[in-house]
Amino acid sequence: IMAVILLVFLSCFYHNQKTSPLFVSPRRHRLPKLVPPPLPVDGAFSWVKVCLFMSDEEIINRVGFDSLIFLRFHRLALRCIVKMSVFSFLVLLPLNFTGGGRAKANDLKGYVDSLLYTDFLRFTMANVSSGSNRLWVHCFAAYLLTIIVVRELLIEYNAYSSIRHRYLLSK
Repeated sequence: IMAVILLVFLSCFYHNQKTSPLFVSPRRHRLPKLVPPPLPVDGAFSWVKVCLFMSDEEIINRVGFDSLIFLRFHRLALRCIVKMSVFSFLVLLPLNFTGGGRAKANDLKGYVDSLLYTDFLRFTMANVSSGSNRLWVHCFAAYLLTIIVVRELLIEYNAYSSIRHRYLLSK
């Protein structure tokens, strides 16, 4: 049902965007001098490449400093997620799947418990036996994630302060 509602709203937005541009972007029509040139996008998802690889100066000139900081925050989150996902897919998921625990739906009592504990649990820490040395890998993963996030935050803080100083000196 939610997918149908999403499709209805997206189709209405697409229809309004094509039929009444004043409704979608009033600034473009009322104040054309303040509107930056359009982005070089060709397809439906080509804007992702443009947003990821556009220079900071061009983003500031097109949409402003606040938008640059917002995009940099999303890039930071993406870098952290990608780095930890590689470790999780290569180390944690195989370790959990071969953990030898008892995370099987037929071992549980009752129908309600089987709804909560499914085959998905084979890929979680629940499948690792209690007291196993494999649990130390999860402890290491928590420290690794902390180190990755702190390192990325320090890099981003240095970049932010440099961008901010350049932006404020340019005014």
